[in-house]
Amino acid sequence: MPSNTQRISAVLATGVIVLAGGWLASQMSPASALESGHDGEVASLEPDQTVTQAQANPVTMAPQSATLSVTISGVRSGAGNVYAILFDNAQGYAAYDINSAADLKIVSAQTGTVTVDFTGLAQGSYVVSVFHDENGNQDFDMAGGYPAEGYGTTRANGPYDEPTFDQASVPAAPAAVQMHYLD
Repeated sequence: MPSNTQRISAVLATGVIVLAGGWLASQMSPASALESGHDGEVASLEPDQTVTQAQANPVTMAPQSATLSVTISGVRSGAGNVYAILFDNAQGYAAYDINSAADLKIVSAQTGTVTVDFTGLAQGSYVVSVFHDENGNQDFDMAGGYPAEGYGTTRANGPYDEPTFDQASVPAAPAAVQMHYLD
């Protein structure tokens, strides 16, 4: 998710581009505005023919947002909730710092499979870590240094796999996480 600083920078950059484009257009003569740019040829219009903005300046727009749909399989019971934490940076993921997470979703647990959708995302790399709060205390419980509740991470191969951010990251597209229970 973009930070406020990134959003402000984008708005300012857009303003500069619009103003510069307006100034440049005001400096061009009508004949030079119709130049096609191919060997100095000039496009001509027939009477009553109009050119739409898309024809005059074709631009392919990138999608403004994407959805990361995560299918979490192996949920052993319908007790409690499943927490899905979306990380968009290696530091927050390595520290498992929920305060620096890009998003957090909490859904009711159900035996088998649960799906969580993260919407409005920029294209990029994300890691999703999940845990099953079976006892409903809103905490990821540990026992003797090991997880006492179900957990998982995108692209983790097994319950003891601890992938780095780069190894665990997925694009904003459908992804899967396997829930692991150690007890």
